[in-house]
Amino acid sequence: MTGDRSIEKTLGIVIGEARQTAGLTIQEAADTAGMDPIVWQMIEEGLSRIDTQQLTLIAEAVRVPAEDLLRATGGIS
Repeated sequence: MTGDRSIEKTLGIVIGEARQTAGLTIQEAADTAGMDPIVWQMIEEGLSRIDTQQLTLIAEAVRVPAEDLLRATGGIS
């Protein structure tokens, strides 16, 4: 279980960096993805699991392919 939380935390960091690089606030990114900003913040903090649909919406909001977000975590090569 600890490893799972580590992946969530790492993915959250990657998503936060991508959002900041895109010049978006949490509110703006969440609005673009059709998500509650509290949920977005929990994802960035590694406190919430995300499914593939959410990952796709997040990737579109920050204008980074979902594969690149996963690759940055070491989840895919």
